[in-house]
Amino acid sequence: SIKKGDYIGIHGGNVVSKDRSILKAVIKMLKTIPNMDEKSVFTVFYGKDATEKMKADLKAYFEKTYPMMDVVEIVGGQPVYPFIMALE
Repeated sequence: SIKKGDYIGIHGGNVVSKDRSILKAVIKMLKTIPNMDEKSVFTVFYGKDATEKMKADLKAYFEKTYPMMDVVEIVGGQPVYPFIMALE
């Protein structure tokens, strides 16, 4: 069950991951997405509560794990969600 302080990953309208660490929740969510190796662009909209460490950790993960993928970072400023992500 999801507890206060957990980060969740939503894909296809369903909660597919949760973790106390936002990066771990993202990684678990990405593992549920088929054909990640065929994606070429990762866009992330940073929410108002996304810290510089969260941003740096996410970018470093993508650069290491998916070096051929372009990473587009946008300051979205949305409430509630530190990251909203799109893959193309």
